[in-house]
Amino acid sequence: MNHDHIKTKLERAERELRSLRQEHEQVLRSVSYRLAQMFVSAVRSPVKLLRLPVDIFLLVAELRRRKQPPAADSAVFLQLQGAWQKLAGQARADASPMVFLFSGTTFIQGTRGNRPIRQTQALLRQEAKVLFSYHRSRFDDPLPDYESEGLVQIPQDVTLQLLPEIARTDLGNSPKLFIISYPYPGMERQVKSFRQQGWRVIYDCRDDWEEFAKVGMARWFDAEVEKCLVRQCEMTMCVSAPLVRKMSSFAPERHVELVANAVETDFLPAGYQHTPVEPPVVGYFGHLADAAL
Repeated sequence: MNHDHIKTKLERAERELRSLRQEHEQVLRSVSYRLAQMFVSAVRSPVKLLRLPVDIFLLVAELRRRKQPPAADSAVFLQLQGAWQKLAGQARADASPMVFLFSGTTFIQGTRGNRPIRQTQALLRQEAKVLFSYHRSRFDDPLPDYESEGLVQIPQDVTLQLLPEIARTDLGNSPKLFIISYPYPGMERQVKSFRQQGWRVIYDCRDDWEEFAKVGMARWFDAEVEKCLVRQCEMTMCVSAPLVRKMSSFAPERHVELVANAVETDFLPAGYQHTPVEPPVVGYFGHLADAAL
């Protein structure tokens, strides 16, 4: 193993460690964690129990302040707007493909492997430029400490303010692709404006969001929004055959295609040899659902 390879692996490990630390800090600052800490402390201490109503009141007041999005002239907004303009300039200069991925997931880091993140990493290897919009629970969360050539990450609250500018930015001869990776309310109103500006728009149906909503895990979901996306987008990609059938029922005349999740070609290290064990061990990561192909 040469020195450059070792250096590359160390740099990657350091980036992943920074990302893990950042995500750990976000967990510690999350509402669910802080509420759990309050109740645990209240059970253990009579003094904390008496103070619990005050602590909850203060947390609610803080949440109300958080719901106010950052002003459009804030330093963070200007920083991210500048990053987008720089990325657009690079794409315009070399006519490389520009992909705007509205993910709804966390920011990109080495230890997370959901579909939008893997799509982005594959696109970057193909030398595309990628604008990756990610979700954050607090408007004051720090920006991700993750860098990659050709990549700009912007939190969703800022992305929503930048949408008109992104749509109309002059990208020269660069092919433009807008991937909507979850049916967030309001995105159905963006499809027409992006298509008018020469963007191809795809809806990537990676989950049955209606089922998530039924158990309170996607309270933002609106079935009409998803139907509008399928009817307006040039193409809908689905991770499973049942989702293909469901999306096709919304708009039988539209292009709906199965694009299942996959494994990276470098998932296993070079020279890997499988050694059977007794008794056999089966591993599974994910959730069980009626998604048979």
